[in-house]
Amino acid sequence: NSIFAMIRYNKFFLGAFLLFILGIEAAESNNIGQNMAIKPHILLFNCRYGSGHLMATQGICESLPDCDIHVVDIYADPLKILDPLRDAAPQWSNEALYNKMAKKERNLLLNLAGAIAPKALFLQRKNVEKLLLKYIAKENPDMIISTVPLINPMVLAVAKKLNIPFLVITTDIDISFFC
Repeated sequence: NSIFAMIRYNKFFLGAFLLFILGIEAAESNNIGQNMAIKPHILLFNCRYGSGHLMATQGICESLPDCDIHVVDIYADPLKILDPLRDAAPQWSNEALYNKMAKKERNLLLNLAGAIAPKALFLQRKNVEKLLLKYIAKENPDMIISTVPLINPMVLAVAKKLNIPFLVITTDIDISFFC
């Protein structure tokens, strides 16, 4: 996958960028001059819709060995409540249906889902932000990274409220769902 290759190629830049940002955060929060080994805590949101998000997650984790990275499937944990069939009938969950449609190249259905999903999430924006705020505040990360489309505006709103740096790694050529 091209995104995985791109992340591996740019892993030095990504690692240096993240450690620079997190180093500034750590220096501001500790007494400057004390030589404390701080392992930045990164909350990395991914999902299992397709495989690009998982490959990007793997590339990020491999690129940042000096960070404590907590990988979370955003739809399995903080936003699990948005997909009531996920536990009751996993074969009918949003994720399972999407992956089946993609595997069978049901492009019309995928396009329909792509038109409906952003609007459905936008209608639930306040609830999504509330769920994310509770989860992220509990995690208390130094930085949030997302490889997940659709929910980034809501993650950004929460990151701003909590004053946490937020980085989006796109895994699709069409990045409109990541904005």
